[in-house]
Amino acid sequence: MRSLFIRIFLWFWAATVLLVAVLLGTVYLTEPDIQTPHWRSLTRSFLDLYSQDAASRYELHGCAGVQSFFDRQEPFPEMENLGVLTDASGRNLCGADLSTSTSQFAHEASLVSHSLFRRGDNASLTATRANGPSGKAYVVLLDLPHFRPPPRFAVPAKTWLLRILAVLLTAGLVCYGLARHFASPVRRLRAVAKRFSVDA
Repeated sequence: MRSLFIRIFLWFWAATVLLVAVLLGTVYLTEPDIQTPHWRSLTRSFLDLYSQDAASRYELHGCAGVQSFFDRQEPFPEMENLGVLTDASGRNLCGADLSTSTSQFAHEASLVSHSLFRRGDNASLTATRANGPSGKAYVVLLDLPHFRPPPRFAVPAKTWLLRILAVLLTAGLVCYGLARHFASPVRRLRAVAKRFSVDA
């Protein structure tokens, strides 16, 4: 009887722990980027300044100047397709033609005063409007890595350990109650069968 109770308890406990692990893993893998208002403001300020500089370099030194600017001022060298300058219609001014969706994305950014973001698998494509010294409107496309909070925002290992222990303890208590509940009818049947066998 005790063996049956232990097996029921272990199965419930293992299933609960597995469910919680899958849930935590899913949340971690699918959660959106975390951006505090402060970091979001810094990102937009950086994009505005970066795009303004790129537009100025283009009008002063042409494609060679803006390409040199992109090469020397790469904030995220691990990103591909970094630094594309377009006109207000979304036409690449210093390189190959862009895809229709990217060109349309750049055009949309030329119509608003704030940066636009299009999320990808590993990075977000940003489009930021900037005016050159002549007043002409341009758009700078830039790959921006997905934001990860700085270390001070990270959850300490001790906190994660306490959370895991709390989950395991709670799962153990719940599964203990469930195991007793499902094992009790078997216990009663066994007692009845034993009484009948004695009476016989």
